Amino acid sequence: MSDRTQHATHENAASFSPRVGRSPAFLARYSSALFLVLLIGLEAGVVRFVIRDVRSANNEVQGMYASSVLGLRRIGNLQYDAQETRRSTLYALTTKDSNLQVIYADQSREADARVTEGITEYLQQAQLPQEVKLGNRLQQDWKAYLAARNEVLGSILEGSIKDAVAYDMTHGVPLFEGVRRDLEETQRLYDDQASQRLANVAALATRTVTRLLTVLVVTVLIAGVFVWVLQKDKMASTMRMARMQMDFAASVSHELRTPLAVLCSAVDNIADGVVSGKEQLAKYGSVIRNQSRQINGLVNQVILFVSTQDLKGRYELKPLAVADVVDAAVTGTAELIHKAGFTLEQH
Repeated sequence: MSDRTQHATHENAASFSPRVGRSPAFLARYSSALFLVLLIGLEAGVVRFVIRDVRSANNEVQGMYASSVLGLRRIGNLQYDAQETRRSTLYALTTKDSNLQVIYADQSREADARVTEGITEYLQQAQLPQEVKLGNRLQQDWKAYLAARNEVLGSILEGSIKDAVAYDMTHGVPLFEGVRRDLEETQRLYDDQASQRLANVAALATRTVTRLLTVLVVTVLIAGVFVWVLQKDKMASTMRMARMQMDFAASVSHELRTPLAVLCSAVDNIADGVVSGKEQLAKYGSVIRNQSRQINGLVNQVILFVSTQDLKGRYELKPLAVADVVDAAVTGTAELIHKAGFTLEQH
């Protein structure tokens, strides 16, 4: 086989070996990248949901503080100022000192001004229909009580203590009890809202933990499936490689038989004295040399195939003249064709 034939053999091995050696590596890298992208996407989705839950929980906590905690504080102040209004009125009823009566009356009016302002703020910040309803009722009951309280204070300042006490017992006490009930009901409403918001925060926390546990389990399952698939692909690739190597060895063995048969035939003819003369001897020597080179080329092909398994690429691609390859093949097999009784024609 000529040098060009060797290049053709090298070219075939080069086109074959990289596909065998590199495909599993490419597949492994592609599978790893796909798994990484899938895992990152899954983690990003979970992080997105977790962030949303955390923000929702934060909003719930802020809303609970703004509406419930501050609302309870406001109701506490209203209850205190309402009691202060009532207490100052009672002090004015129980004292006979006109100066103290005026002082207590002023204190009662200052306290009721704070209550009126607090009820107005409550109505401005009320959002739920129940809150608005309670606020309107509280405002009406408080105005009714203030009207009765003003009658009581007027009677006190006019010196009619007995009439003031009687009017307070028949009108002031029942009306103030209505105000007190309204304030207590408003406080219970804030307590219920705070409990509901706390339950919402707890539910969000539970949902976040559940999602985190779910993604951990799913991640472990995906990783297990990925490892199993990758190992399966590697095993299949190894089996394919083994079959290809066996096929390659069988092909090389078959290819070695032709040049060895030619060599044996030429050597037998020389040994048996069939070859006579320098011209025939030179011809047989040329055949032996070509067949030896062909065997050497096949051996190099085997070495090249082995070297391609580590992806070093110990080969060089060059243009090849097909006519030279055909001529080398005809020259190398001419003796076998002649002995077989065939005639090869070239066009």
